[in-house]
Amino acid sequence: MPKKVAKNKEILKKRIQRLLFSQREGWSSVFDFMDTAKVHGDLLLFGGAVRDVALQGIRKFDSDLDFVFVGDREKLQALLEGSAKKNRFGGFRKELDRQIIDIWHIEDTWAFKNDIVKYRDIYSIINTTITNWESIFYSIRDNYIYCSDDYFENLCKGRINIVLEQNPNELGALVRIFRHFLLKEARSVEPDLCKYVVKLIGNYSTDEMLDYERESYSNVYLNKNLISYVTETFDKWSDEDSVVEVESLYKTKLLFPDIQA
Repeated sequence: MPKKVAKNKEILKKRIQRLLFSQREGWSSVFDFMDTAKVHGDLLLFGGAVRDVALQGIRKFDSDLDFVFVGDREKLQALLEGSAKKNRFGGFRKELDRQIIDIWHIEDTWAFKNDIVKYRDIYSIINTTITNWESIFYSIRDNYIYCSDDYFENLCKGRINIVLEQNPNELGALVRIFRHFLLKEARSVEPDLCKYVVKLIGNYSTDEMLDYERESYSNVYLNKNLISYVTETFDKWSDEDSVVEVESLYKTKLLFPDIQA
């Protein structure tokens, strides 16, 4: 287990509090926005940002912040009016100083809006993510971490699985999963995720995956060697109900010449 991985909710909560509420340089507008938003409802820090803080701490944190708003929709729209751009997934993107935030009303979550996942309460949102590593959120109002009982065990063991196969951006989901294998130190892939990756790889060319990464991320790491290796490895296991070990992926200089092992 990597030393930096948070082992439980209390460790992660302290990290998130330091991230959101300490006087970080260039974050004054983020603090002001959170203070205003939480007056009108609960603000949930969700998904990738929480995952990255859990995996790596906050010292080198450079992710966008994904917020889910639970409250009066009109209050949220008024808060964002004239200063945010609507995205194609029903939310808004806003730049605050040097930090990018994405925010959406909880009922506008793609899986809820398309009746793929039933919205019952705020906890339902952990069923809407691509992988189990993003199935977690922090409530600013309650100062509480919400996740499944086995979340930290899976994270500490590097065990990654699919949560929701339906996705409005399958190519983006595929590229993100490949980046998990390399950058997030995933060590074992559960059978359902293996089968999902094999299915999606059949829908997109290597060049499409590489182009998407270049257009979507400031730093690119995927290459044809990696995509070919994963495709061949996963294809061998896709008919089995066995875990696929991938720990060697992020340590292999041959596959990733620009990454230090």
